[in-house]
Amino acid sequence: MGIMSRRVRRRVAWVAAAALVPLGAAVAPAAADAAEVSINEIFYNASSADPAFAGVEFLEVKNYGATDVDVSGWKFSAGITIATPDLGLPAGTMIPAGGFLVGTSDPALFAAKYGFAADFSFAGTSLSNGGEQVTLVDAGAAVIDAVLYDDAAPWPVSPDGSGPSLEFNSDASDNALAANWHASLAAFGSLRRRTPSRRCRWSSVRRRGIRRRVRIRC
Repeated sequence: MGIMSRRVRRRVAWVAAAALVPLGAAVAPAAADAAEVSINEIFYNASSADPAFAGVEFLEVKNYGATDVDVSGWKFSAGITIATPDLGLPAGTMIPAGGFLVGTSDPALFAAKYGFAADFSFAGTSLSNGGEQVTLVDAGAAVIDAVLYDDAAPWPVSPDGSGPSLEFNSDASDNALAANWHASLAAFGSLRRRTPSRRCRWSSVRRRGIRRRVRIRC
């Protein structure tokens, strides 16, 4: 039997827990779909990418499922905290199917750089430049996702101050593994866009006098 992916394990856990609920008892909506929510992109050290935006950081969460997920009251129990009175996401906060939720250390700087407002801001905290664990929990404090990233191999090292963000491979299933992350192709990341599975290599070839640029390896 193959290794069960982290998202599949979380979904199995949700289903197993739901099976223990007495018949007729209220069940939280979209509970199983919460297992499809994962930390997807981490921009923890802009540094030399652009001096004007050296202070901007962000963390992106993606809903990989086919159903909208209500994330009201969800919090980060490690790594960062959310700048709300109870440190949780406001009531009514949803992540649409295939959608994203983005938080930042500096809302004004973030908006100036990316052209849209972040969904939440960090509460006097920032992402560690040396790596740390970031843990997302639901309103009942159950762990939804956790990533222990690092700025040293086997994790990609260029996101530590050289410009790229740390992106989860779109074709992978376990974001706890360093091998399933890559440095973004563009400086300052690729927010709210589909992250490629890995960096592609390009080469120029000439055929019948016409020069073409082709992708030869991904």
